[in-house]
Amino acid sequence: KGYFLVIFSAVIFGCMPLLVKGIYADGVNSLSVVLLRNLLSAPVAAVLAYLQRRSLKIPAGALPEIARLGIVGCCVTPLMLFSAYSFMDSGTAMVLHFVYPAAVLAGGVLFYRERVTIGALVSIAVCILGISMFYPPGTPLDWRGSALALISGLAYAIYVLLLAHFKYREVSGYLLSFYIFAVNSVVMLAVCLGLDMLTMPTSAYGWFLCFVL
Repeated sequence: KGYFLVIFSAVIFGCMPLLVKGIYADGVNSLSVVLLRNLLSAPVAAVLAYLQRRSLKIPAGALPEIARLGIVGCCVTPLMLFSAYSFMDSGTAMVLHFVYPAAVLAGGVLFYRERVTIGALVSIAVCILGISMFYPPGTPLDWRGSALALISGLAYAIYVLLLAHFKYREVSGYLLSFYIFAVNSVVMLAVCLGLDMLTMPTSAYGWFLCFVL
């Protein structure tokens, strides 16, 4: 069941560029896409968390750690990835983003003294080989898009490591997601207003894509 859920989540994640491109076409910039992605997800996560636990309370000490998780995983990561779509093909950007498994392995060894198994090394080698096979020889890569996509992968690797070592295990997945979305909504709203870059969809279809995203 766990393997199936991981594979299914990767398939859904892989469809994200199509949704983002449609939202861009509706006049929404990357900062506002990240804001709407968090803002529209927060109420859904809150309802699911309340139905599961009948409470939205968390330990006071968990909030700073949740804020770090959220900003890295659901602000920096999608913002870098969505911005990369403006400079290169979204499929190529997604492939470069998937450098994160190798980064997770390296980060685990360097910062958490995790042991490396032969299976993990083989998986990383296959991952890197797969990424390289997506690149057509002789095709120029935009350095800005490539850098943004790679940074998004590194940021996501940091998020995965922070989540794996999250101390407050009593906080359920839905509750954790709610607080991540809530913190990110406040942060991204402040950024959008501060930079005067708050844009909203202009059509019902644009709003639909934002809800699905």
